[in-house]
Amino acid sequence: MTYTALIRGINVGGRNIITMDRLKASFERSGFEQVATVIQSGNVVFESAVKSSRALEQTIEAALTAAFGYPSTVVVRSLPELRRTLAKAPVEWNTRTDLRCNIAFIRAPITAAQVVAAIEPRKDVDFVTRGTGAVFMATLLRDVKKSGLPKLLTTTVYRSLTVRNYNSTRRILALMEAR
Repeated sequence: MTYTALIRGINVGGRNIITMDRLKASFERSGFEQVATVIQSGNVVFESAVKSSRALEQTIEAALTAAFGYPSTVVVRSLPELRRTLAKAPVEWNTRTDLRCNIAFIRAPITAAQVVAAIEPRKDVDFVTRGTGAVFMATLLRDVKKSGLPKLLTTTVYRSLTVRNYNSTRRILALMEAR
């Protein structure tokens, strides 16, 4: 089955710098097949016979922690799961050019309801929609400095999610579907 691993906190802000070649090699050493990286911020597409995203998360985290010496957090989604997530994205994200659109991919046992409860969106600036295993967050570009969404970074639930730009997520899905 085709999966993507969304790795939290690498190559961001000068911390946990890992080249994509080394990241790919780590996945291959762990027994995953057809490994490809997407963008520099820790997105890996791979094949595995394992059917449990949670088991894959644990395996990948252990391998990355051992190989790179940092406490890794990974969110894994199968091709069908990622398709379903993107199908639930707000429809206006495909037409509006005045929004910064991000998806928070949530790792169990945290729920979308818990993430939404931790967010403090600003009225008429931020737009938050709950999905299954994800939260869709958009901010008006002209008011990005007024956004209440960065408050999420200071919450305990933030450690159980990883955020991806909508367009980057569509690129990941396209790579997965091309296999």
